[in-house]
Amino acid sequence: MTTVEAHREFINRPNNETPMLLRYRQVRGGSLLLEYPPIPTRGPGAATRKVDGVLLPDVGEFETSRGRSQIFDWELATASERLALDELVAGSGTEILQAKNARLGPYLIGQTLFSRHLMRSSVGVAIAGSSSTELLRIAETLSLKVVQDGGAARRGETRGLLSSTPALVRKYVAAKGGSTVSPRAFTTPTMLGSGLVVDAILLPDGPSHVEQPDVGAVRGAHAVAVCSTHRRIGMYVMGAAVCALHRLRDLGAARAGVVILCKQTDGALAPLLQG
Repeated sequence: MTTVEAHREFINRPNNETPMLLRYRQVRGGSLLLEYPPIPTRGPGAATRKVDGVLLPDVGEFETSRGRSQIFDWELATASERLALDELVAGSGTEILQAKNARLGPYLIGQTLFSRHLMRSSVGVAIAGSSSTELLRIAETLSLKVVQDGGAARRGETRGLLSSTPALVRKYVAAKGGSTVSPRAFTTPTMLGSGLVVDAILLPDGPSHVEQPDVGAVRGAHAVAVCSTHRRIGMYVMGAAVCALHRLRDLGAARAGVVILCKQTDGALAPLLQG
């Protein structure tokens, strides 16, 4: 009997990522709470969001109306059970888990990093099928734990998860002036395979409306990565922006920055951008 089958009555929505979370818990120990909402929806334009899982290393089992289990889905909890679970999660030592059935990429990094901030937890765990050296280094710089799951896929993250807004990007770049660097030259092949795509690299102090063919133009320059989404701002595009910022620094930019173009802000996530 697999772990999923053993706990099926305690899981509301098994998906491609659920087995990855269960395998991590099996190795790490403790109890796992699935689909937990990190904060109440609040602020202008704030979206409802949930983390894939919260691991409680020091909790042996959950006591629920369905019985006792080391794995439980928040969606199945009664109102009184949710209050009790909130108290458990508020305790120290919780690990915030985000998983993606793909290679480590900026979307998963963004989900893990900003979910950890929303939960005010010290431990964020990104579970993926594999990782490039560059993105693994970025994750470690951000104090994220990366777990490579041998049972997960090794394909890159899907760009379609974050449709860009080309017209908005062109308008922004034209208004700012300066030079640009081809985004295709911005990423190494292994990073591109992990989904790190930006919409534009702007050199504000360079000659106007000139595209630099080589990414070496970033070294010693003021460089700005432009990321965009046709949706409200979210953890995916924020993750792309964070990874792009680190990439600019690796390339030797004297001053590095990022700009996110979006249709709508988010009252819960916006304060996190200040960091």
